[in-house]
Amino acid sequence: MQFKFSDTVEKGMVISSDPGGGSRVPHSRRISVVVSKGKDVVTIPTVAVGSTPDNAKALLGTVPIEFNPVTTSKPSDTVKAGLVLGTDPPGGTSVKRDSEVTLIVSSGPPILSVPDVTGEDDKTATKDLKAAGFKVKSTEDYSSVVDTGKVITQDPPGNSQLAKFQTVTITVSKGHAPVVIPPIPSLTPVDDATATLEAAGLQVKVNYVYGGLLKKVLGMSPAAGTTVPYGSTVVIDVA
Repeated sequence: MQFKFSDTVEKGMVISSDPGGGSRVPHSRRISVVVSKGKDVVTIPTVAVGSTPDNAKALLGTVPIEFNPVTTSKPSDTVKAGLVLGTDPPGGTSVKRDSEVTLIVSSGPPILSVPDVTGEDDKTATKDLKAAGFKVKSTEDYSSVVDTGKVITQDPPGNSQLAKFQTVTITVSKGHAPVVIPPIPSLTPVDDATATLEAAGLQVKVNYVYGGLLKKVLGMSPAAGTTVPYGSTVVIDVA
């Protein structure tokens, strides 16, 4: 009696006989039979997630399978680039002897599209970027065109590609920069002084003294050279 592997005959069942079935043979003639050992399969070892490719290959080499020299890579949120994610077919799978097994290696975090958050308020922009998988760093700067608390710029810009968990820096508006009150020489016509101050982003309140008939500036408060918030009111004394 012989035993052989078979992909079609169940284990313990006869594969063939010699002479074959239906043959006429002399009495007491020895008949040889071949009995199935079942399918010739091996179980793929389970490689440790996060192990090095060399360690994984050594483990796979303990069973009669053929290791695919070309590994594949997949992104992973948790396994560092270059380390093992698993195999294809996966560990624990029964395959035919000498079947090909591919090692799967992490390529690191996936590459994602960065949301465009310019114009959003600080909290909303931060929430949106974190929901998309990124870290956020917030800085502030003055802006004459973007409202206070809104995002002026971001780095990298919206719709660019960036690895998950990387940092996006947003610059949030502090509003218009402070204004230095320009000099207004004494006896400057009130209309000229008003135009100069308004051009600098200031409000003007005229305080007429001595009747204000000359319409000339005698002084102002706060004084020239003072730094004040944009849109502040300057009082000019006009004679």
